[in-house]
Amino acid sequence: MSRTFTALRSALRRPTLVALLILLVASTGTVTGLAHAAPTSSVPGTSAFLGYNASFRETGLPFGTTWSVTVNSVTVSGATRTLTVPEVPNGTSTYTIGAITGYSSFPSSGSLTVAGGNPTAVAISFAQTPGHYTVSFTETGLAFGVTSWNVTFNGTLYAANGLTFAGPTISIASVVNGTYTFSVAPQYGMAPTPITGQIIVNGANPATQTIAFGPLPGHYSVAFSETGLPRGSVWHLTFNGSVYAAAVAPFGATVITINSVVNGTYSWNTTAPGFSATPPSGSVNVNGASPATTAIVFAPIPGQYSVTFRERGLPAGTASWSVTFNNTSQQGAVPFPPIVYSGVLNGTYLFSVPNDVGCVPSPAGGSLTVAGAAVTQTITFTCPLPGSWPVWFNETGLAPGLTWSVTFNAATTTSTASSIEFFALNGAYPFTVGAPARWVASPASGTVTVNGASISTSILFVNTANRFNTTFTETGLPTGTNWGVTYNGTLQFSRTASIVFLGMINGTFAFNVSAVGSRVPTPVSGSSTVQGADTSEAIVFNMTYTATFSQTGLPSTTSWSVDVGSTHVSGNTASLVFPDLVNHTYTFSVGAVSGYTSTPPTGTFSVAGSSVSVAVSFRVAVHTQYTVAFTESGLPNGTTWSVTFNGTTASGTGGSAITFQAYNASGLAYSVGTVSGYTASPASGTVNVQGQTVNVPTIQFSKSTNGKSGLTSALSGPSLYILLVVVVVVLLALLAAFLILRRRRSSAPPKSPETAEGAEGAAAAEGAGGASSWASTPEEPPAGSPAPSSDGPAADSSPRSSDGTEAGSSAPSASGEPDSDGQPALPIPAKAPE
Repeated sequence: MSRTFTALRSALRRPTLVALLILLVASTGTVTGLAHAAPTSSVPGTSAFLGYNASFRETGLPFGTTWSVTVNSVTVSGATRTLTVPEVPNGTSTYTIGAITGYSSFPSSGSLTVAGGNPTAVAISFAQTPGHYTVSFTETGLAFGVTSWNVTFNGTLYAANGLTFAGPTISIASVVNGTYTFSVAPQYGMAPTPITGQIIVNGANPATQTIAFGPLPGHYSVAFSETGLPRGSVWHLTFNGSVYAAAVAPFGATVITINSVVNGTYSWNTTAPGFSATPPSGSVNVNGASPATTAIVFAPIPGQYSVTFRERGLPAGTASWSVTFNNTSQQGAVPFPPIVYSGVLNGTYLFSVPNDVGCVPSPAGGSLTVAGAAVTQTITFTCPLPGSWPVWFNETGLAPGLTWSVTFNAATTTSTASSIEFFALNGAYPFTVGAPARWVASPASGTVTVNGASISTSILFVNTANRFNTTFTETGLPTGTNWGVTYNGTLQFSRTASIVFLGMINGTFAFNVSAVGSRVPTPVSGSSTVQGADTSEAIVFNMTYTATFSQTGLPSTTSWSVDVGSTHVSGNTASLVFPDLVNHTYTFSVGAVSGYTSTPPTGTFSVAGSSVSVAVSFRVAVHTQYTVAFTESGLPNGTTWSVTFNGTTASGTGGSAITFQAYNASGLAYSVGTVSGYTASPASGTVNVQGQTVNVPTIQFSKSTNGKSGLTSALSGPSLYILLVVVVVVLLALLAAFLILRRRRSSAPPKSPETAEGAEGAAAAEGAGGASSWASTPEEPPAGSPAPSSDGPAADSSPRSSDGTEAGSSAPSASGEPDSDGQPALPIPAKAPE
C-alpha cells in the first residue's frame, strides 16, 4: 500500500488501529451499514429470504491474529475481534472455531438458534496452551500510518500492516521454550535499533522487544502540527505532490511527519472540511537537518459546524461502529476517536446507527438540528448478556423519516428505521410505543414474554383524521438558502421553499420566522388557525437596507435621538443608524436638544433598493423667551393660589391664570402652592419649552376631605389669627373693668348711721340665712316670714344682751316699711331661748 496517508502517532501509541481505521474510511470512501440485516438472496435480482447474520466475538488473541469460524459449512476468517457469518437460516445451526497453534478456544464448537432475527453474538475466549508463549516486538520512530514494517523471527518473516495488525506491535504466538534470533529491516529511509538480536523463551512470555527507528544518513523528517480541530476529525496535507491524512488524536493535536526527506525545497498545502487553515500553504527547506515543525491553526468557517457522534457501552477492542448522517456513513473505533461530520450547514438532518456490532444502539436513529452551533450526539450501546434473546419491534404504516420509540423493560430506544431491537433474558416484560405527532400506534403498549427464543412484535401506525399539516412557503430567497420557522414552540429549518409542520390539531398557533442575512421576512410573526383542514402561510423575504442620520452642529458627546416610525435610536455619536429597513416610505422626527434647533425637525425618506442617508443640522436656538401659562379650576373666585416655576414663585386669584417667561429648555420643574382646604392635582410636574407658548394642563383644585368642620376651615389661616387676637383683647378689657370696680367699692366713704343700720340689718338677715332671697322684692316677702319692724334694725354698734340679741333692739317691725336709705328693713329673727 502506498504512503499516501502517512502521519505520526505522536500522542497515540497503543490505539493505532483505531486511528488507522479512520484513515481507511477517509481515504477509501464511505461505508454504509444497515440497522438490521436485510433478507439476502443468492439469486441476483431476487429477494428470496435466506437467513440472518450470526456474530462471533473473540477475546484472548493478540491483535492482528487471524482466526475463523464455520457455520453450516460456511467459513469466515479475519483478524478482527468480531466475525459475522451471513445467511444463517431460522432454526438450530452448529458452529466450530478454527484451530490456532498454541491456543485453545472456549467453546470450540456449539449450536445457535435463529428465530426471525439476528441471534445474540457468541462469545469465544482464547487461551494459550501450556508450554506456548507470545513474543512481541514494538517499534518507535516510524511515521504514523506507515503501512508495514517487519521482523524476521527464527527464520520466518512477520509483518505489521497498519490496516490489519495493531500498528506498532508485532506479536508472534505459540512460541515454545528456546533461544531465537531476530532481525529488522530498514523502512522508508529509517534505520532500526537494534537491527538484530536474540530472544530467550523460558517458561513465560518474554519482555517485549523495542525497535527504535531513526533516520538514515542524509535523510530527514519534516513535521506539521495542527490545533483547532475537534477530536476525531480528519485533515489532509499535500507535501511535494503526495497527500497525507491524519485523524485528530483523542488527546492533544495531531502531528503529520514525513520521513526520509533529502535536502531540497518542498511545497505543501493543507485542508480540513469546514475549517480554514492558517497558513493554508507554504514551502519547507531541508538542508542538512530536520527543519522545525510547521504549526497550522484551524478555525471553523462561519456558517459551517461540526456534528459529533460519541459511543458509550461498546466493549474495548470492538473493531468499528458506524453512523449514517445525512445519507453519508462513517466508521469509528472503540474507545476513540468519535465520528465527526465537519462543514455542516444549518438545517435538520436524519441519522441512523446500525446494529452491526452485536449491541443495541440508543437512539438507533432520529434527527438533529444544526442552528448556529456544533452538535454532539451520544449513542449508548446495550450489549446482550449471556443467555439473552433478541426482542424485535417492527413498525408498519409510519411515514419515512419520522421518529418513533419503544420503552421496553424500563429502557427507551428511538429510531427512524422500521425496527427497534432489545435483548432480554427469559421472562415477561412490559413495553410502550411512542408515536410521532398525528400518528397513533396499535398496540400502544403490552407485554412481551421471552422463553428461550427471539420474539418479534408488530406495531401498526395510523394517521389520525383530526390532525392536519401547516405549510409555510417562502419567496424571495435564493434557491438552496437555509431558513427557519418556529411554530407552536417547535423550530424547523429547510433548504427548500416549504417547511411543513405535521400533525397539528384544531386551534390557533403562533409562529415566528427568522431573518436570513439581510433579508427580512414578511410577516415576521403571526398566528395560524387550524380548523378541520391543512393550512398554509406565505412568507415573503425582502432585502433590507439601512437609514443613516448624520448630524452637524452639536458638540461632541452631546446626546441626540431620532424616531423612525415606532423605532427610537439615540446616542452621542455623529451618526445614528436604523438597520433592517425594507423598501418603503418612512416618517421620522428628530428629538429636541436643549438650546438647539434641528433642521429638519421632521420629515420622510424612502427606501427603494438601497440604503439611504439623512443629514440633520443643529444650530444654537435664538434666546427668545416664551410664555408658560398655568390655569386652575375648582377655586372660588378671589381665592389666592400660587405656582413656583423654574425657581420663581408667582400668585394669582381663583379664575385667573399665572404666567411665566422661559427660554427653550426641557424638564423645567413646577410645583403648586398650598391652598387651605383644597388639594391640587397635579401638585407638581415638568414643562418642555420648545419655541412656542406653553399652556400647562389645568390645575384641578378639589376640597380637602380631612374631617375639618366648615367653621374650622373658614377660620383657618390669617382669619383665625385675627379672631384669636380679638378674643384676647375683649377678655383683657373685661378683666380690667372688674378690677377697677372692685377697687372703687373698697375705697367708698363711710355711710350714715341710718345707712349703717340698714346695712347691719341686711347683714344680720344674710347671717340668719334665706332673707337675701327676697331682699330685692320688699313688696312681697316670702310666705311665713315675720314682718319687718317699721323702725328698722338697730345699729351694728349696739351692745348685745346675754342671750345674744343686741342690747336696746326691739323686735323687727311687722310693717315691712323701708329704712331711711330706701331699702326695706330686713327682719331679725329672735333667738330661741336656751
